[in-house]
Amino acid sequence: MVNRLLRNTTNLLLLFAGLACNEEFSPKTEFDERIVVYAIASSNQSSATVSAVVMRSFDLDGVNPTGAAVDPTIRGATVIATARGATTTLRETRKPGVDSLTGIGPRWYYIGSIGAFPGDQISLTVDLPDGRRLAAQTQLPPSRYLQTSPEFPPTGVFTADDPYHFGTAWIFDWESAAGDQVLFFPSLHLIYDRRGDSGFVSYSREVPLRMVNQGGTMVGEYPGATTASKAEFEFAAIDETMRAISEGDPEKNRYVIIGFNWEFLEFDFALSRYYSTVNGYLDAYSVRLDETVYSNVSGGIGVFGSRLGYSLLYTVDPNYAGRFGYITGKTGD
Repeated sequence: MVNRLLRNTTNLLLLFAGLACNEEFSPKTEFDERIVVYAIASSNQSSATVSAVVMRSFDLDGVNPTGAAVDPTIRGATVIATARGATTTLRETRKPGVDSLTGIGPRWYYIGSIGAFPGDQISLTVDLPDGRRLAAQTQLPPSRYLQTSPEFPPTGVFTADDPYHFGTAWIFDWESAAGDQVLFFPSLHLIYDRRGDSGFVSYSREVPLRMVNQGGTMVGEYPGATTASKAEFEFAAIDETMRAISEGDPEKNRYVIIGFNWEFLEFDFALSRYYSTVNGYLDAYSVRLDETVYSNVSGGIGVFGSRLGYSLLYTVDPNYAGRFGYITGKTGD
């Protein structure tokens, strides 16, 4: 996520500097240096890891960001996160590697952990070496109650042959309230091992929501960012995922099905707004010049958002796996 924030930040610095629209179009106007903070709190139910990029906007000749010659990140800042009355000072460190857009690297950023539970508020202050202060707040996404249907027996997941009793899809429905205005990222993966000459190798394959006909070929349609509080994976798509993992391999019995892994990620309001403005579009040929990039940082620009994710592993019914010639369990048991 830090790498993604760095790439997005570099792309947007020129936009933050200002866009002009006149008879002789130019994507640049008079440069006004701003301090930029991009920070995210990633929650794991009982604590949150906060990472922050502190930098200054910059100008360059032309409009190609690969022309940047100086790392715009700011060192020596004091970055403090506060939650539940406790504070932690984020340590300054370097992200290995080189930025793929500018060619600059490694980049400097700040990171630390703080005790916080779902729904808690986290405050962030950034004191720069020159005495300027920036501040922002985020509220961690809450824990959301998850319901699934149909209710599979203890033997595990299978796709039903009787739609009148079991329906035609595996449905995940999570608690949500009207007007939440947040983004959810649900996904389902088939986890399996395959025996090779040197032992078992683990694999993961994403399950599509449904199979759709595109030009005479059936292709998967996968979930992405959504404001809906439900995801339905059609049984036909689950069957196709099971079949596809061994396509072209006659030795079906060397596939061990571990289970289906439900993965759920939620962005808070701030991160959802930022994601929407950065990833929004009109069509493949339009550039949005009237879209204001979301910012909730006082004393500068940028965003401090949070996310909460978790996963659940569902075992697979041995008879269902046997339909495809597979076995179930855990290799090494």
